[in-house]
Amino acid sequence: MASHSYYSNLPNHPSQADLSDISRASTPLKPLMLSPNKRADFDDDPLQEVRRVDETLKLRIRLLRVVSRILATILSLAVLVSISMTLHKFLTTQNIHKVVQTPTGPLNRTAWSRATKTWPTYMYFTIALSSFVLNFSSLVSYCFSVRASNITSTIASTFSMIIMAANIIVWGVAAGIYRYQKGVINESGKHDDLWGWTCSGAAKAIQETFKQEVPFDRYCDIQSAGWYAGLIQVGAMVLSMIIFFMAMRRMKIKKQARRSMSDRHVAPGY
Repeated sequence: MASHSYYSNLPNHPSQADLSDISRASTPLKPLMLSPNKRADFDDDPLQEVRRVDETLKLRIRLLRVVSRILATILSLAVLVSISMTLHKFLTTQNIHKVVQTPTGPLNRTAWSRATKTWPTYMYFTIALSSFVLNFSSLVSYCFSVRASNITSTIASTFSMIIMAANIIVWGVAAGIYRYQKGVINESGKHDDLWGWTCSGAAKAIQETFKQEVPFDRYCDIQSAGWYAGLIQVGAMVLSMIIFFMAMRRMKIKKQARRSMSDRHVAPGY
């Protein structure tokens, strides 16, 4: 009877395969140990693809952010320089009087319109200065750390988002008003703003008298260049919009990745 006992049915020598299966068995005290092949299969899951897409997006966003800041800084500087040169010339020559020969006789006057309208120029100058300071600060911060630049970029982005919906609006409206005021004439049929005056026939008529003080053609071209730079600035906001949407897409992908990882760590039945 002993020969037919329970213990006689047990194998005397467990096979290597059996031992291998036992070693891989999962218990509450011993987590499942995956073989190299199983781990490779695990690593090739969709989560890895999400990580790769996220890294690619991150690099592209950083590159585009730097390019957009450089472009915005250069364009803001171009407007700032042109308007600064014009304002400097006006402020240093507005009180210089000379005698000009007119059809009605000699006239003592300045190189500028009698009631010069400067607010369009100061408006354009203020917007260009604000934009330049914010974008230049963002570029300088990149020299220290990406994190610091992101803080500054957040401020610049707020400016840009009040400007992507505001820089597009602010620059667009400013450029539009600046250009519109150039074409406005007073009761005498003359231009009162700085840009319109320097490009007008009335300024050319007194150019010979004031050739040492104000080269009108040159300052007409300088202000025209500043206006075109402002238009390009408006167009450059499209790049900021692309960066914004790419950043939003990356945030969405990261949320999906976190959700997937969270689901993987929740044990079935718990």
